[in-house]
Amino acid sequence: GISVAVDYGQNQTTAQMGDGSVITGAHDLELESTLGQEMVTEAKNGSKGSTGISPVVAVAITANDTDATIGTNASALTVGGDLQAHATLTDQVSTTAEGDTESDSTGVAISVAVAVVNDSALATTARNLDASSGAVTFAASTISRSDAEAKAGAKGGTQQDDKKSHDDSKGAQ
Repeated sequence: GISVAVDYGQNQTTAQMGDGSVITGAHDLELESTLGQEMVTEAKNGSKGSTGISPVVAVAITANDTDATIGTNASALTVGGDLQAHATLTDQVSTTAEGDTESDSTGVAISVAVAVVNDSALATTARNLDASSGAVTFAASTISRSDAEAKAGAKGGTQQDDKKSHDDSKGAQ
């Protein structure tokens, strides 16, 4: 038989001041959005017999977003101290496909592993800012690690020998 494993993860985190929002008298303002994900996808298969076939497919897909945003407004956002907007995303994806075939005659093992990682982090503003007495920081970080490993093995069968033996010593005197 065939073995198929499919994993799909789509996540979003947001720290946001929405469009038109107003904050007055703020000293320090911090927006922080953090997202972490670990995805493990495994498919294994094996076959045994006179003819063995082991197809294995593992697919992992992630689409993650984390945002720290300040939306639009006609007036500037005034902060008396520091303004910080941080978006941090960490994603770890591991995909494994493993097939093993033992046969007496014909053996086929096929393994395919695919990892598709589409992640983003964004820290931004869509309005004017007034933070003349403090520091303004917009920082975004995306760390995505992915690995895909496919293993396939086939063993068995017998080697055919087309050699013919000949003994000239028989009948010789």
